[in-house]
Amino acid sequence: MPEYHLYICLRCGNVTPVQECRDDPKCSFCHFTMMHLRDTIPLPESLLQGTYWSTIRRVIKKNINRNAKVFDPELFDKREQNDRILEQQTTTWVQAVQAQMPEPVHIPRCPTCGSPNIYNRGPVRYQAALFPEQRIGLKQFVCGNCGYEW
Repeated sequence: MPEYHLYICLRCGNVTPVQECRDDPKCSFCHFTMMHLRDTIPLPESLLQGTYWSTIRRVIKKNINRNAKVFDPELFDKREQNDRILEQQTTTWVQAVQAQMPEPVHIPRCPTCGSPNIYNRGPVRYQAALFPEQRIGLKQFVCGNCGYEW
């Protein structure tokens, strides 16, 4: 999975992931020259896990200087509001996609060969006398492919 380079705008605090390094990127929000950060993130995995926005907020808090001459608090607040709206839309979209995905079906497999062709011989019986954890008789599962019993 390709990693994305992070660029931050010192005027509005916009953080933009870009797949390749650029010499002079402009902010998509306020068109100010952005600064390249050393941090990289695997964007698609982070987005699916819901950690993308928390990562972005952590990067902004760590790298933005509110006392800098180029910093504009009005643009910063407006961008924050836009990010919250975008985060809500993204969360709604991810929840809709996850709701449409089928539940994973567990298919038991043979621990030796990995074949799903296994047979259940019935419940395992336990000796009731001295050692209740000791099994008696046949093992519960048999692989129809390699014959392994467990």
